Amino acid sequence: MARAIIGSGSYTLRGDDSGQIQVLAQWLRQCKDQGFDWKTVYQQIYNSWAQRRPLLPPSEEMERLVGSLIAPPPKYRCPKPLVWATVHAQLRDWYENHLVSVGDPPPVPLILNGWVFSSASEKHQRWEDTVSWAARHECISIVDAISEDDFVTWNHDEPSWRPQAEDE
Repeated sequence: MARAIIGSGSYTLRGDDSGQIQVLAQWLRQCKDQGFDWKTVYQQIYNSWAQRRPLLPPSEEMERLVGSLIAPPPKYRCPKPLVWATVHAQLRDWYENHLVSVGDPPPVPLILNGWVFSSASEKHQRWEDTVSWAARHECISIVDAISEDDFVTWNHDEPSWRPQAEDE
């Protein structure tokens, strides 16, 4: 996309240069949010196109622009595996000590193999199920005690790892 924006003849012939820089900055922000080294990407773009497109901002200015853009809220989230295991143990203890609904234990966390073999959306849904369970059984304070730093977030659904069938 960056090449299409900067390499197009319309970049200098029509339209607002600052608008096109804004589109490029938004694209770079998406790269950043997905874990790509957006600064290296921009540096390569800048090195390739700055002579032909002198209105490209220097790296420091682009960094300020990209940093000023608000990242979209993560679409999927759940606790880190060790935290999730601890919370599950606390919920399980609560369940056993309060003899709530026999046959309705807290949802099993997707940790260990569950983590590896589950997608981001599956982990997110299981966590939502856990939060709902805690609310239904009046022990939501256990879930609410988790720090934001103890969560993993994703902006897109990462597929789970699936073993490949061996070629015969």
